[in-house]
Amino acid sequence: MRTIFTLLLISLGALLIAQPTNDECANAISIPSIEGYCSGIDEFTTTDATTSTGFGIPALCSPAWDGDQNDVWFVFSTTATIIDLTISVTGTTLEQPQIAVYRGDCSGFAELICVQGTAGENSVL
Repeated sequence: MRTIFTLLLISLGALLIAQPTNDECANAISIPSIEGYCSGIDEFTTTDATTSTGFGIPALCSPAWDGDQNDVWFVFSTTATIIDLTISVTGTTLEQPQIAVYRGDCSGFAELICVQGTAGENSVL
């Protein structure tokens, strides 16, 4: 049984110029296999991302979700045998990154977890 997850990555302080291709949930970048996956340096960006509408603010963030909600989206599937997943975000230009993981798709999903870096940090695990 495969479960589809939607990942929302938030970056604070982006301006509206030219949005990333995965700026909206409907255009989420598909990660074909999460087993051993690691993106390349500068492969993805949150530069110029905008706030997606209609999804609300993730409720499970710790510390509490704050600031802008300029986001980019990724989607991946997993099987019941993958029970532990690590997602880390690090960047020299990120400010207080936030990650929310959902089960489902853009037409309806349930939040599973949300984490946020502390003020002044540029990474979250």
